[in-house]
Amino acid sequence: MTPDYSTPVPWESPPAVFNILQTGTRKADCNPHEPRQVAEINMKALTPHNSTVYKTDGSLEPTSTKTRAAFTIEGGNTSLWRTSDGCSTFQVELAVILGDLRHASINSQQGVVIQTDSRCAIEAYNA
Repeated sequence: MTPDYSTPVPWESPPAVFNILQTGTRKADCNPHEPRQVAEINMKALTPHNSTVYKTDGSLEPTSTKTRAAFTIEGGNTSLWRTSDGCSTFQVELAVILGDLRHASINSQQGVVIQTDSRCAIEAYNA
């Protein structure tokens, strides 16, 4: 009989779970408040009790090559920083998610939910 090694060992972190939610409506066709309302309803349903929620955003200034990243933790803490000039929006989105994970690790947070509008960043981490 072969032993079953599929159970994760106790010292490993549980696997990450990725959920991609779609509203069914193009962002351009919505009023400015509708996507946020739909996202808040969906995220509330998916967020486990006692989880720390990070809301992230990475941005590229359209008239220059300046980029910045930010996250807000539900309850008020905000972290904002400049990233290297010339980064793509994708790189900045990846950097802010990494910043979330580092912050959560340093603060020994067990349940973490990261909210991002960058589908390609989530797909890159999920690959």
